[in-house]
Amino acid sequence: KLDVGGLVEALFGTDANYITSNGIEYQTPGDNPGEVPHFEIPQAYVDVNIPVGNGLKVRAGKFVTLFGTETINPLMNPFYSHSYLFSMIPFTQTGVLGMYTLNDNWSFIGGVTRGWDQATEDNNGALDGIGQVGYKLNNQWQLYLNWGVGPEDANDSSHYRVTLDPIAVWKATDNLKLSAEGLYNYDGGLKYPHLIRVPGT
Repeated sequence: KLDVGGLVEALFGTDANYITSNGIEYQTPGDNPGEVPHFEIPQAYVDVNIPVGNGLKVRAGKFVTLFGTETINPLMNPFYSHSYLFSMIPFTQTGVLGMYTLNDNWSFIGGVTRGWDQATEDNNGALDGIGQVGYKLNNQWQLYLNWGVGPEDANDSSHYRVTLDPIAVWKATDNLKLSAEGLYNYDGGLKYPHLIRVPGT
């Protein structure tokens, strides 16, 4: 038996200016884009649960990225503000993911997307691959390795960006959770690699 569900999220306001995706570009008139309300759809996807093994979930549409411990939703974000690292990863991606939980310890996610912050339009017409390997050591420790590889630069399908994002989460108590995250980004097509994320490109 197939189970089908989905989610659509819409965001309107000045915060939406900072998570824009290619193809969704509605903005109210104004001189300063940073102060003008903007409309964005962070997520719009369909989930299909396929009865294979322990259950395979296939997600198709636009979804928040696998990378990072921080979130767009301020109610779920661990910090009051965002770190510099948050601006070095995509906010959303559009594509297809397969999610599978092997057992109580191991979980896997893999798929293809149109690229970093690409929605109804694509800046280069190429796909990228993304994924996550999760390992639950015990009830206190969880480890994740997020990865992505593919062309991300505008009008350039020959240079690949490689991203590795390891995360360790420690639940010290019921009220305290600590995490550590590392991020490696390499982009062979950028003249200035430290400017790895250029919104809207």
